[in-house]
Amino acid sequence: MHALAAAALVFFTAAAAQAATPMQPGEYTVQTRGNNGPLEVTVTVSKDAIKDIKIGKNYETDYIAGEPMKQIAKRVIETQNLYLDGISGATRSTEALLVAVGAAVVKAGGDEQDFVKKPVKLDPASLPVV
Repeated sequence: MHALAAAALVFFTAAAAQAATPMQPGEYTVQTRGNNGPLEVTVTVSKDAIKDIKIGKNYETDYIAGEPMKQIAKRVIETQNLYLDGISGATRSTEALLVAVGAAVVKAGGDEQDFVKKPVKLDPASLPVV
């Protein structure tokens, strides 16, 4: 078990050591194509983090996509990750939100890849036997 914890620590330490492209702090409004039309999103960023996401004017069906988009926005802020699954039933709307947040990061001078943290697949055969 200790070897697995040590491997995880090394992975997360290496990931944290990667320098993010600094962003110009501020609010950035982006418009992208949602499921039913334009979707406006305002993203607040600091030098190195996504701080807030506000969903603005849009043509999404509120009772279908409203809550899922709020959930995705919350998860992006909590995890600082744009590599999230869309929410079933509102897939296009939630994916459009992720695209808009990535565009806002770029607009702020950052690199959206700094916020794309794909899970690492481990081969169970490579793990130590405890």
